[in-house]
Amino acid sequence: FKRTRKKSTMIILILSLLIAGLMGGVGILGFY
Repeated sequence: FKRTRKKSTMIILILSLLIAGLMGGVGILGFY
């Protein structure tokens, strides 16, 4: 269970970082 939980948390962190990057990119483009 510990291994699966670690993998799931890593996936969630990666997805959150990707979403944050997309939101940041849109925000930067919005200024231009």
